[in-house]
Amino acid sequence: MQRILSSRMVCSRRNQELSEKSRLYEENSARKRKRDLEATLIQFMKSPVPQPVAAPEPNADRSFFDSILPSIKDFTEDQKLVSQ
Repeated sequence: MQRILSSRMVCSRRNQELSEKSRLYEENSARKRKRDLEATLIQFMKSPVPQPVAAPEPNADRSFFDSILPSIKDFTEDQKLVSQ
């Protein structure tokens, strides 16, 4: 009978130790996840914000020639030379 009680006490202690280790492991894991998240957020906040590239100012002359280009493409070489 005493042996049974002794073995139950040993099992109980082992269970307590395991549950304590499990609890500590989970606490450490939670801390590590929090540190990882914080480090990621800090890295994100320190990274430079990409600036949008400004569109080049439209050139009126270029726009004119771009607008007539489709029509001129249909011309023959002779028509292109005459229109100069």
